[in-house]
Amino acid sequence: MCRCGLSHDKPFCDGSHHQVDFAGTETANHQPYTERIDIVEGPQLRMGDDGRCAYARFCHGPAGDAWTQVATAQTPAEVAAATKVIDECPADRLTRLDPQGAVQEPDLEPLVVVAQDPQNECSAGIYVQGGIPLTDANGETYPVQNRYVLCRCADTKNTPFCDASHVNIGFDDGHING
Repeated sequence: MCRCGLSHDKPFCDGSHHQVDFAGTETANHQPYTERIDIVEGPQLRMGDDGRCAYARFCHGPAGDAWTQVATAQTPAEVAAATKVIDECPADRLTRLDPQGAVQEPDLEPLVVVAQDPQNECSAGIYVQGGIPLTDANGETYPVQNRYVLCRCADTKNTPFCDASHVNIGFDDGHING
């Protein structure tokens, strides 16, 4: 898969990174998720937030954003709505936590998807789900997460993970509208 953003055969690598001296050095930390999160407490829910946002905007639902919903959810319907927006976060930035702080995740089959963001008229990252392990260039495995988004525009400040820089630079893989 292309990570430099310059392939003429996106989403696949065609070796263009050699022509521009693309390093792709990983900068993301390898700390376990539970060691890098802020915890949002609500009357019925606890949510972890590690700030690793891919700007997919699933955290905003009809009842408001995930943070507001967690802070105010009291009824079963409100808890279900908050759970839905948390569980749909493709970057795994947001997760539900049990009372002891353990991550509660939906069961997801392994899947890799090249994402587009037609609302922002740009191409997005590579969505990975189902606890697929990720190993850096030095052979060190990142803590396994149920969901994450990899950068493919080469502008992230949290390599290899997407930080939504594709929106700011207008990254276009030639397939934004299908």
